[in-house]
Amino acid sequence: MSSRTNHHHHINGHDPIPPPCPHLADFRSRNGTKPFHLFQNCLRIKPPHGRASIRRDPSEVPRCGACGVSSAPRIYACVTCAAISCHAPPEPSHAAAHAAAMAPGHEISVDVDRAELFCCACRDYVYDRDFDAAVVLSSKANYIHTNVNSDNLRKKRRIVEYRAVASGYPGARAGE
Repeated sequence: MSSRTNHHHHINGHDPIPPPCPHLADFRSRNGTKPFHLFQNCLRIKPPHGRASIRRDPSEVPRCGACGVSSAPRIYACVTCAAISCHAPPEPSHAAAHAAAMAPGHEISVDVDRAELFCCACRDYVYDRDFDAAVVLSSKANYIHTNVNSDNLRKKRRIVEYRAVASGYPGARAGE
């Protein structure tokens, strides 16, 4: 009878958590968290539900550098060199081909539309707490910026409306 080694971790008897991606662990050991914090400035939050994506010019359409496709199910940007590649299973993955052709460190990419990390070698999404923190900070900054701007607009609107009403009264000077 053969025994199978279970490499998944169980937390409090709940569903198993897969082991961490070795490529992500290697990437972090080589680069630390700096690349993930740099992405914070590249994120935008899309309304209405606040989903993060990679900020780009509205007219820019990301295309796979290998085949030129922009409509593949997923388009990824390499975290190391920003090369754009597609991944459309069961077709050959240009993202995986990029990772295999390059020096170690090019396995980790970010989904351009979802702002989620993807390991091109494992062909699966991976989680990193520092990258997630960068996404959360970007989301909070966007929320604060949006609310401050809307409060300022309401204040300006009230002032304009008040001045318009005040100027209609006898004795009011223009511009009050």
